[in-house]
Amino acid sequence: MDTTMVNLWTLFEQLVRRMEIINEGNESIEFIQVV
Repeated sequence: MDTTMVNLWTLFEQLVRRMEIINEGNESIEFIQVV
């Protein structure tokens, strides 16, 4: 159980980081379009 929980947590952290990167990318794209 402990190892599966750790694996799930690491996967979750990776997803969160990817979402943050995607959000930053979208913001920069919108900024470029505005300018």
